[in-house]
Amino acid sequence: MFQRYSELSIRSIDIAHAVAREFGSEVIRDEHLLLGVVGAGPGTAAGALKSVNVGYKQIHEQLKELSDVASAPAAPGGEIPFDLSGKRALEKAWLAARENNHKKLLTGHMLIGVIALGNGLVDVLLQNLLVNKIELRERIVETFEDLFAMAAEDATPRPSTVSSKLYDWMSAETIVAMTLAEHEARSSGLSFLGTEHILLGLLLQESGAAAQLLRANNVTVEILRERTASITALSSGWTPRQLPLTRRAVKMLQAALSTAEGLNQERIETEHLLLAISRSEGGLAPQILQDLGVKIIAS
Repeated sequence: MFQRYSELSIRSIDIAHAVAREFGSEVIRDEHLLLGVVGAGPGTAAGALKSVNVGYKQIHEQLKELSDVASAPAAPGGEIPFDLSGKRALEKAWLAARENNHKKLLTGHMLIGVIALGNGLVDVLLQNLLVNKIELRERIVETFEDLFAMAAEDATPRPSTVSSKLYDWMSAETIVAMTLAEHEARSSGLSFLGTEHILLGLLLQESGAAAQLLRANNVTVEILRERTASITALSSGWTPRQLPLTRRAVKMLQAALSTAEGLNQERIETEHLLLAISRSEGGLAPQILQDLGVKIIAS
C-alpha cells in the first residue's frame, strides 16, 4: 500500500493512528491526519505550517478544545481504519501529487488534501489559528521548490533498532518526540541516536508532560544543546539512512515500556521516557538531569 508514499508520509499516518487512539476515536479522520503531517518531521507540510506560525502544539491544543477528549476513553489497540473524511483527504492528496508531477505522495500533498475538504473540524481549527487556507496552499506549493524540505520527505521513518512492539506502544506525542530526537541527531551529522537526543526531543515536543516538567525546572533547548556539545563533536559528517539507537537508548525505551505497563498505562508517554532516562545508569542524559537538579517521580 505504501510503496509510493514518502517515508515522512508513512510516519504521518503512524502519528495520525496514534492521535486517533489518544482522542478515543475508532477511525482516523482528517483532523488526525493534520496532526500527523505536522508531527512527522521537517518536510513539505511542516515547513508550510511553520511559515504561518503553526506547529504541533497549537493544533493539538485546538483539537483538544474542539473535541470531547476529556471524557473519551482511549481507543482499543490494533489497526484503526480511515473514515470517509480521511479517505477523501488521501484521494485529494493524490490529485495534488499528480498535478505537481510528483511520483511519491508527500506530506505537503496530504496537507493539501486535508484542507481541501472544507466544512469540517479542520476548517474551524484553522480559523481559530487565524490560518488562511488559500495562503497555506500557496505556501505548500512553494515548499515543493525547497530542496531541503523535499529531501526530508525521504528521511528514515524510525530509528532502525526501535522494535515494532515498542513503536506500536508509543503515544502520538512520544512518536513526535522521537522524530524530533532523530532530527536533532541527523542535524548534528551523527551516526547514532542516544538518550541525550531523546531528552532534547522530549523538550522540543512542547505539548507533552515531559516538556512541561523540564520547562518547570528551567531546562531550555539552549542548555541541553550546550551540555550535549561533547556528543556533537563526535560527528563524522555522515549519517546512515537507518539510524541506530545506542544500547543505552534501547535499554531506556524498554524501561519506559516496563514503566507504562507497571502503571497500567496503555501507551508509552513522554513522561515515561523522561523517567526512564533519569533512572538510566551511565551516559550523559541522566547526568545532565542530575546536574540541573531535575527530579522525576513516578506517579
